[in-house]
Parts: sequence; structure tokens; C-alpha cells
Amino acid sequence: MRPFHETITFRGMNLQQRHALRTEGFLLINAVAGSGKTTMLVGLLLKALMENQTLKLEHFAVITFTRKAGAQLRTRIRDAMEKEKAAARTISGRLQEKCGGSI
Repeated sequence: MRPFHETITFRGMNLQQRHALRTEGFLLINAVAGSGKTTMLVGLLLKALMENQTLKLEHFAVITFTRKAGAQLRTRIRDAMEKEKAAARTISGRLQEKCGGSI
């Protein structure tokens, strides 16, 4: 699996969000609307899942203020995971083409 810093999700983050990815342990994100909180949470979850194959989404606790926000977060996480899987399949397919299908 490729490193998180090569993912579509990481490339879509701004400098402050990328810097916050260095956080370990508990994290409280408190920021104004439209500042990228959900993008940051999705990035943190994906990074953790990609770096530790034994983790599952069920191991995380993410608290939102509304059910709507929770549903949106679940959708964004699912979408991001699908994009990364699709990108990985594309890379694998291209490698197989170049290597004559021996991968």
C-alpha cells in the first residue's frame, strides 16, 4: 500500500491540515464553518487506517453536534476510502500492463 502522503486525500489538504496530521493521540478540532474540519477528520482517519492495517473504522470515536453532520462525515469517509481504493486499483492495473501481467 502506498504512503498516505501520496493519496488523493492528502493532496487535497492545505498546509495547516497537513501539519495537523502529525498529531498523535486524542485530538479536539474547534474551528469556524467551512474551515476544513471534516476534511481534516477524514484525513486523520484514512491516515491511521493506512498506516495500521489492524485498525478498523469501528476502533474510532468521532462525535458531531448533529445527526446530519454525523451522516455527512460517514459519507465523506466512505467516499474517500472508495477513491483511494480506486486509485490503488488503477496504479496496480498500470503496473500489470507495464510488467506484462506478472504482478
